Amino acid sequence: MATAERAAQQRRFIDEISSFVQHRRKVFIFLAILIIAGLIGLVIVLQIRKNRQEASLIRLEAVEKQQAEWISAREEADKENAEADVVSNAQTLETELIEAAEALVREYKGLYAQMRAYDILASAAFTKKEYEKAARLWTDLAGEHAQSYFAPLALLNAAAAWEEAGNQDRAVEALTEILEKFSTTFPDIPRVLSLLGWFAENSQRFEDAKTYYNRLIDEYQGSSWTKLAHNRIIRLQIENKISK
Repeated sequence: MATAERAAQQRRFIDEISSFVQHRRKVFIFLAILIIAGLIGLVIVLQIRKNRQEASLIRLEAVEKQQAEWISAREEADKENAEADVVSNAQTLETELIEAAEALVREYKGLYAQMRAYDILASAAFTKKEYEKAARLWTDLAGEHAQSYFAPLALLNAAAAWEEAGNQDRAVEALTEILEKFSTTFPDIPRVLSLLGWFAENSQRFEDAKTYYNRLIDEYQGSSWTKLAHNRIIRLQIENKISK
């Protein structure tokens, strides 16, 4: 008896499900169409992104070749008594390189090709001793690709460029940003701390310098920069610029 009752309950449940689906079949069909359309759209988007990524890398490879050609041509042009056509060729290659790299920056936002293009432009500016321009380009790179492995390195390059431009405050800002955002992921933090200590000394902020050097000693005992930090602290103590 109990078995017959359970069978009847199961049939009623199946009938109810069938009735529910039957009365709402248009809704289910519509939802199925939406899901299929969404999957197709996702596949299309992923394919477009893949094609765009591949196209950007092909373009980047060409720009990197242009960079190598320009560097070689510039070396020849910088030689004493370089012929006018050699100098002119270097200038032409430079113009073409800059235009091609700027195009990558505009067209491939967020992709690796854009990151490398920023670096190429910044490196070219640094080579030409356009240090402020180089610093701004490396800073832009770090901002556009804040989650990439290259962001802290770009900021480190920016700090070097700002120093060459005679703007120590901006150099310190770049180094401080590395320390604040990438202290657990950037392997060159000991160098950053050492540079911040040196800049603090240069600004006669000797206690700040001591703080940076002590952090370097405490947190990075195996670093090659640690010995330098020890020596700087000893020197500052001997000169009575910091307390012991």
